[in-house]
Amino acid sequence: MSITDNPMAFLEDDYAKVQARLAAHPEHVASLGRVVELTTFLGHTETWIVKTIRLEGGDTVLLQRVGSDGGERFVLPAEVTAAIASQRDYVIGKVREQGAKRGVATKRAGGGPGRALGRRK
Repeated sequence: MSITDNPMAFLEDDYAKVQARLAAHPEHVASLGRVVELTTFLGHTETWIVKTIRLEGGDTVLLQRVGSDGGERFVLPAEVTAAIASQRDYVIGKVREQGAKRGVATKRAGGGPGRALGRRK
């Protein structure tokens, strides 16, 4: 069944059901929707709308994508957003670790250990 067959079909999808269920909970906290517009080098534009709803310590992300080919709606459950956050934290830690190692190497190459190696001058 398509939306043209049933104009109210969009109210029956998982996105609408999850959004309504979370918004109805008295303890939910929701962000305002954030609109992100992306343009390819060919000039095609995609619009993404991102909304986060926190409930009971978990973040559910509601995504909408609209492009020239139509649109899609996605629900990222709290378990998925937790995995994304964990991976992001890991990557950030690795990038900082690499930067610190480069800093130590630069300090050593510059003529002395200095504070980078924990010694005082």
